[in-house]
Amino acid sequence: MNKKILFIAVYACMIIPFLYSCEESTGISDAIPPDFSGEFYPTAHQEISSLQPSLSVLNFKDFNGKSLKYDFQLFNDKSWKQLIDQGTDIQEGTEYTQWKINIQLQFGVRYYWRVRAKTEYSEGNWEVQSDFRVKNIFPPTLYSPIDGETMDSLTPLLCVTDSTGISGQRYYDFEVYADESLTQLKAQKQGQPEISGKTCWQVNVALSTNSHYYWRARCRIAGEQSDWSDPEYFYICACQPAGGNGYAQSVVLSDIDDCDGMNRFMNPNEALGTPNATGTTTSNFRGFVSLGLGGSITLDMKVCIRNGAGYDIRVYQYVSNEPVEVYVSSCRDGTYYSLGTEPCNHPACGFDISGIPLNEVRYIKIVDRSPTVPCYEHIGADIDAVQAIYYH
Repeated sequence: MNKKILFIAVYACMIIPFLYSCEESTGISDAIPPDFSGEFYPTAHQEISSLQPSLSVLNFKDFNGKSLKYDFQLFNDKSWKQLIDQGTDIQEGTEYTQWKINIQLQFGVRYYWRVRAKTEYSEGNWEVQSDFRVKNIFPPTLYSPIDGETMDSLTPLLCVTDSTGISGQRYYDFEVYADESLTQLKAQKQGQPEISGKTCWQVNVALSTNSHYYWRARCRIAGEQSDWSDPEYFYICACQPAGGNGYAQSVVLSDIDDCDGMNRFMNPNEALGTPNATGTTTSNFRGFVSLGLGGSITLDMKVCIRNGAGYDIRVYQYVSNEPVEVYVSSCRDGTYYSLGTEPCNHPACGFDISGIPLNEVRYIKIVDRSPTVPCYEHIGADIDAVQAIYYH
């Protein structure tokens, strides 16, 4: 055999196994650095409202599908020489990987940060190199109304707590919208001076009852303004009189129990107007509605009932003395507050609105609270009329 050919064959037999074993033992394929082409936060030149933010990146891609670890570094100079904080070997998250800065940053200062991903065998480049600035003033906290609260005023009072930021005279801007997407501006105030602890503004236009509104606020100081606060909403449920005469004017809703077809007095309109029930026996009873066991009726008084001396509402019951529970609200679709349960002996029982968080009410819901008994022709509370005692 040709000596040259023999040498090449022997050399190949020696070197090929060596290369194969080397790749397995040292992880040559793992030396390919991770790749990044995704999102990161804070974005370049972003202004943020946090003294201790979290830095995050969309996970890098490892060509071998292995989990990565990350190094974050924070500098206070754009030449990347003054390292002030760092996080090393941060375990990769599910989709994003983040690291919360360990130190308190300063208002109005720009910072520079970078991140890299690494495998067991290689460290990638500092792929993300960016900067952000901490704003001089942060958004205020919306104090009242609390998110989702019901208000009984058409011009509610909106309050915020002091913003976090540099010292100096602060002013607050308020905005009120009729829609969640904040496109239908209904009221606004610019430059409300701060009052230490809590700054408030009374909405300067009459809003609509039975409606939801969304509001937000921001702070201004030394020529700089904070971001807007996250919006919150409130519900206006304000009593508006509509020409009533003190007695129930219309039926809003009724849920009357027919008691297997035995209840003969199920017309809810019999509860409207002045007391007019008559009769002494089932055959000649007239002028009332029997609610049945657990039945209810909701009535529009069309006046605003206020708290006065003694009872504020009178419920007239005919025939007997079944117990009823009374609920009230300022508006049709608002929150109904219980005034308690009374035995309601003929001819009437009274209820007081002083213990609820509403100044005035217009809508009354009456619920039968009779014990369970066999069905009969006028089962449950027999409501003849409902009267407002103190109203306008």
